[in-house]
Amino acid sequence: NPSVASMAVNYDGLAVPAINGMNVDDDRIGVLIDPTRLPQLDEGMAAAEVRYSVKLSSQPLGDVIIQIEDASADRPEVQLSTAALTFTSSSWKDLQQVTVKAIDDMEADGDSHVTLINKVVSTADPSYDGFPAPIVTGGVLDNDAAAVTCTPRAGLITEETLAAAEIFVALSSQPVDD
Repeated sequence: NPSVASMAVNYDGLAVPAINGMNVDDDRIGVLIDPTRLPQLDEGMAAAEVRYSVKLSSQPLGDVIIQIEDASADRPEVQLSTAALTFTSSSWKDLQQVTVKAIDDMEADGDSHVTLINKVVSTADPSYDGFPAPIVTGGVLDNDAAAVTCTPRAGLITEETLAAAEIFVALSSQPVDD
């Protein structure tokens, strides 16, 4: 048993009572994302981009890699600044930014809903292995309209003799399908 070592005679050699206690680990495993609902983007605006931040809620035992993918459509509606984020045991609490930019695709495919899946794909920490990260959602306003334009080559004047008139036909946007 531990005892007191002191120059004071009254304290020297006194036994120190045992103290029982417990350390409660209150760290919670988690991936924090802010915001999870992005403002709507307009694909026709050059500066049509938004950002969201990602960090871990507790220090991992090793690197944690979070993959980011656009799961919203067959054809992507947004461009991501990165496909993955890596957090280390020293950078886990640092905010990492993901920039989401609308793609001006020249297709009249209508407004779209965007779903970004964030998932832990690699880690040396079994607590974070397979941990579900929040999903980020948003939308993209389409700036393209489906239309056909017809333009005569040199005025549209025909005669009763069935003379041909040349007309140029064009689509205002790229078709989604044939």
